Amino acid sequence: MPGHYLHIDQGQGGVYTLPTTTRDADGQEHQVSAIGTSHCYTCVGVYIRLNDAGTRCFVAHISADLGDAYLTCTDDHSKVYLDAMQAKALVSRVKTKLDDVPQLRGWVKNTDAATKARNVFLISPKSEDPTGTPLTGRYIVGAIQMFVGLDQSVPDRAHGFCIEQDGTRTRANFTWNGVSDTSPGVKAWFKPSAPYPEPDSLKSHGWERGNAKAPELTRWDLAGPWSMNFHLGEWYEGEYRCQGQ
Repeated sequence: MPGHYLHIDQGQGGVYTLPTTTRDADGQEHQVSAIGTSHCYTCVGVYIRLNDAGTRCFVAHISADLGDAYLTCTDDHSKVYLDAMQAKALVSRVKTKLDDVPQLRGWVKNTDAATKARNVFLISPKSEDPTGTPLTGRYIVGAIQMFVGLDQSVPDRAHGFCIEQDGTRTRANFTWNGVSDTSPGVKAWFKPSAPYPEPDSLKSHGWERGNAKAPELTRWDLAGPWSMNFHLGEWYEGEYRCQGQ
């Protein structure tokens, strides 16, 4: 049987204390000591362990899009390509949001560089397109690394992760068909009219969401505090809804 973990949806994030109890849509409860996220594409998944015991951590599934691209409700990918002004503003906004989390701000101030490097984990399967052009994820990753005080580095090419908080620090990366950014499904995402690639079942990695929701979430359910959009010259929280939604 797969283990259950506390799942953080797109746009959600914060400081979490584990172990905890999760509840499925059918009312079934699970005691969980693991936390994670999944189905990132150009988003960024971030995990920061905030204490040695591993009982407290910051986790978020951060997304950023150009809100105006949704006005026509099209599926083109122009919403994840930023100009210099938009990119600079996004980095600044993400750093400000991180600094607004008191526990995270205190951890950064009082933690040495070596400990930071061991306890910060980032994933983003497509922080750049197949030509190497930066996408929104690249700037989010850079903002997190600058805020924490880490050297700039490439995040793991996975669409999600699950990390045990039981002292083992066991981590599973959720990938496509056992591979990462070389997956044809990921590359196909950038082709015109291509469907979104479906990630592996989490169960194939030995995990299952402990707080599954029903019915399936729509993109408008994902408008959480860590989902940002650029509209009328500034970044703000919450998905931008196209006309008629």
